[in-house]
Amino acid sequence: MNVEKDNIEHLIKDMEKLKKAWKTVLKESKKYTTENVITPEFDINRRLKYAEYNKIINATKDGLKRRFQSISSICSYFEVLWKFNYMDQDDIISKATLLVDKYKNEISIEIIEELILLKCIYAANFKYSTKPVELLK
Repeated sequence: MNVEKDNIEHLIKDMEKLKKAWKTVLKESKKYTTENVITPEFDINRRLKYAEYNKIINATKDGLKRRFQSISSICSYFEVLWKFNYMDQDDIISKATLLVDKYKNEISIEIIEELILLKCIYAANFKYSTKPVELLK
């Protein structure tokens, strides 16, 4: 989920760069139509085309931002499941409680104790580095 969140964040930045590159896009479009013997329709008011281009970019960015907010919300609930080992007990309890409250029909309150126990088991079994390369050694 964090990877998807990062990807969406990068896409939003790329869309902003694309929005600022209007002149380059227009130039490349003209070049493409000329090289591929397509009748260009660039005689239409350039400001109108620019406005349409901005509408499309803005709509795409808005959609990405909504998706980013949604995935961020989901990550904030579930991150305790993969970050428990780096949290102190109070953080585990508070984050797991939020998860249980949100999904009370699917997840029982026992998950809090299970995550705390899992952290203890993890610490007892993996006293050294937990990087994949180190574990293989």
